[in-house]
Amino acid sequence: MGSDKREFQIRAPKLPDELKGIIKPGKIPEDPAFENILIAGGIDIKTCVFDREGKIRYYLKRKPKGYGIFPLSEGRFLFMEQDISAPSFTNPQSVQSYDMDYLGRVRKVYFSRNGIHHTIEEKSRGGNIMAAGSSMEGHSEDLILELDRESGEVVQKIKVGDLFDDTYQDMMDWAHINSASYYEKDNAVLVSMRNIHSIASFDWGSGQMRWLLADPRFWEGTAMQEKLLRPIGDVPFFYQQHAVFELTDVDFDGNPDTKHIIVFDNHWHKRRKVSYFDKDKNTYISFYTINEKEGTVSFYKRFPCPKSKIRSNAILCTEKNRLYAMAGSLVKPKRDSIGLIREYDFDSGEVLGEYYVQPGFFRAHEFLPEIQCMTEPLPITKDYIAGTLKHAGKLPEEEGRKLLARPVSKSENDKLDYVLREDILYIHETDHLIQKVYLTDGKSVYFVEFSDTYQTMETFENAEYYIPMWLDTLAEGRYTLLLEIGEELIDTGKYIKMD
Repeated sequence: MGSDKREFQIRAPKLPDELKGIIKPGKIPEDPAFENILIAGGIDIKTCVFDREGKIRYYLKRKPKGYGIFPLSEGRFLFMEQDISAPSFTNPQSVQSYDMDYLGRVRKVYFSRNGIHHTIEEKSRGGNIMAAGSSMEGHSEDLILELDRESGEVVQKIKVGDLFDDTYQDMMDWAHINSASYYEKDNAVLVSMRNIHSIASFDWGSGQMRWLLADPRFWEGTAMQEKLLRPIGDVPFFYQQHAVFELTDVDFDGNPDTKHIIVFDNHWHKRRKVSYFDKDKNTYISFYTINEKEGTVSFYKRFPCPKSKIRSNAILCTEKNRLYAMAGSLVKPKRDSIGLIREYDFDSGEVLGEYYVQPGFFRAHEFLPEIQCMTEPLPITKDYIAGTLKHAGKLPEEEGRKLLARPVSKSENDKLDYVLREDILYIHETDHLIQKVYLTDGKSVYFVEFSDTYQTMETFENAEYYIPMWLDTLAEGRYTLLLEIGEELIDTGKYIKMD
């Protein structure tokens, strides 16, 4: 009889120096709820997976945008390019992303004209994608998007500024959406908006706000008061919260009219200071009970952890009655680390496991690659590119003649670089350097506009990245590439031949 089991060894290369010793076990749990934990990403860390002993088992060679990767079903995840972006009023927004699996196989390349940021959730298993975006209509990070999984097109969106009064729409990144998740039962999207210390539920059919959750003092005297949930009993509120989700598999009170949500309460107020901030030194993972029929909110319980000022998330594992605090950015480093992962017993609050992550991180998750899905062949299709980008438009003849009559300078900027992939042109620049891109065959002039935003934050003024544009609208011919930088028209010395 032959054996149905075979063992073989794969010799793996050594970890790169930047990953050695960055996970420091503080307390190794005897029976962890998560056997392996995925560090999805962050500014100074590669995406990696570590086991219960704190040993890194897998990592991605390429770094995504600082938001990291976003786990999807069927052994896949979404990877945002960190160096291909759309200029914004604040943080350059990632324009190119991939639906890929843990074998590195890419199923789809998605383009998003104004970029996406912070959060990706599947609307349903294998279904459309919920993401945060930017309207670029005087504000950034203010959109909720539903992207068709096949075409990449936006099939539904909500601009949150249309549903709020103008009380706090006083800065470019006034809302700062950092999580958005869909719930089929109510056809609703639950959204966290960090810079207004608020959580809201939006009806995904009508696009209207169902309810608003925040410290009532924050919206006192505004038109938004009528949408606020009324606190029942003593309700400790959150400030600059992250990663808000409905808990669809728990019932804390036996009431069919209520639902429960989990909030990573950073308890910080740097972006939007409030006079009544309690100066509590902890961050909390908090649980709230919502009764939509009565328009109320009550407090269930919360777990303290060291202050994590930004990023971070929390996960409740109901099967083992455990809670994970994924604190990605500690105010005061511990064990020379700015990231901390804790596993709690949900009933007693006892800390069962603890890991320190030296460089910090954005979010962390249980690592569940769904191996069976990855054994299936990758479908080979011709429509692997999806979504939208800026397209080259044609200047009117008179404007084209005026442009070609202007004096032209030679490019001396060493930040500029050019890449052509299929019919998509990528130009490397420093943030907001280029106002317009022109392509001319000597007669016709095509252009792509990049002066529709301007930078408002010093943090991103020197950011470097590629801006992409689709050239599928150009007729056949040989085109000289010109750039408008400041008041100058620059001859790049490059040309593109369209067949």
